[in-house]
Amino acid sequence: MPTAIRDIRLDRVTFICQITEDSLNLARYSGTETAGRITNLLTRPLAPSVSDADSCAQLRQALRDIGYRKGSFLLCIPRSQATCRYLKVPASVPSEIEKIISLQASTYLPYPAHELIIGYQVISVDKEGYSYLNVVIVHKSVIERYLQTARAAGARKIAVVLSSYGLVSLYNRFGRYDNGSVLLIACDSHQAELAVAGHKKLLFSRHIRLDGHPHDWQQELVTQVRKTREAYAEEVHGAVLHKIAILGKGSPQESFSETLGRESVLPVENIMYAGQLGLGDSDAQTIVGSSGSLTGFLGLGLSRLPGSLNLLTAEMKQQASRFRFIGQALEMLLAAAAIVAMLALAHANMLRYKTGHLNRLRSQIGALEPQAKPLDELERRLRALDNRAHQKPAVLDILYALHTVLPPDISLSSFGYQEGARVILRGQAKALDGVVGLVAELGRAQEFKAFEIKVKYATIPKGGQSAEAVDFELVCSRK
Repeated sequence: MPTAIRDIRLDRVTFICQITEDSLNLARYSGTETAGRITNLLTRPLAPSVSDADSCAQLRQALRDIGYRKGSFLLCIPRSQATCRYLKVPASVPSEIEKIISLQASTYLPYPAHELIIGYQVISVDKEGYSYLNVVIVHKSVIERYLQTARAAGARKIAVVLSSYGLVSLYNRFGRYDNGSVLLIACDSHQAELAVAGHKKLLFSRHIRLDGHPHDWQQELVTQVRKTREAYAEEVHGAVLHKIAILGKGSPQESFSETLGRESVLPVENIMYAGQLGLGDSDAQTIVGSSGSLTGFLGLGLSRLPGSLNLLTAEMKQQASRFRFIGQALEMLLAAAAIVAMLALAHANMLRYKTGHLNRLRSQIGALEPQAKPLDELERRLRALDNRAHQKPAVLDILYALHTVLPPDISLSSFGYQEGARVILRGQAKALDGVVGLVAELGRAQEFKAFEIKVKYATIPKGGQSAEAVDFELVCSRK
């Protein structure tokens, strides 16, 4: 039975940190995720090309100033450091989803898969079991650099999350979804972060530099909003926006809102969040006076996020899993020690307290029995899964085999899989020999040994020349 991925934990006191090109931002949230508020806020400038050692020293001092002792520590990664994609994958189980997107990640960044860190959020799952995801891809060196700085400064219980999810969390708290998706804008005169939110989840995001347009950056931003709408419609298959929301820190810029609404022909909502976060006067003035946008950074403390968005390395995730296992083992040892202590106490006072202690012991044993019963059920399910894996190939095995044998001169346009029955492949090859070679390679693959592979057709498109691509369809039926 698959293990659910735990949400990113928010304690009664949670600290959120963001290190950008020119500033160090640190916030302390107190209270619950639905009623939490910022009790302290620090923003400090960083010199251009500041060294990691200096960044660490300034973060260590900021942690002292803000009163950090323990508690959840969220590192906010700027959108400019990551690549995001909206994907559809043929799986709904977290372990299978991670395997599939790990294989696909290297197609979006020019690095091998083991050098990339991925996070994702499931947007929806259709009736056929396909999951629609928003995937975050970051190079491992970026995350390790942030983690090294935070650890050296004394931070513990660290989670790493992309800033775009903070934009969505802030809008979920203060905005209003009317009839569909909303384009969220957080910007300053140097850069802008644009995110599309729908059903209270992130669907699409972009980072834009505005340094090249110091005098007409607002007009450039209007142009980028148009391009973002086009890119969103292309990536999310014809989706359209219904509203634009400007997440600002001070008074609304009415002229810019009117221009944006007129150019985009969409309603524009202004959300001035500095006055809605329950801040003290000094903290509110800190937000208004900051040189950059703090929107995504501040929004991360407003809601619980799924653990699949935590951009930790695989080693750190395994380490956290080991810590949880050790904690559970310690809890069991403490429970066993308590039982032994109760037995010793019952023996020492058996004449007076024998009956009472025996009753307590029965109660403890009865509490442990329900925890042991799921183990039998888990063993039965694992045995069934093992039998099923030996009976017929899983879709991940088929996909991996295709990834291994598919030559570069052949492109697949369609993949159909009927569990335990057949696999249908459609695509194009530069020549008929390529199709024949693919059939031979598939026949040698271990995952296709149980299938009979036939070429349903291999033809040159109507009106084409012999040198053009050959359309083909292969049907692999189970023997």
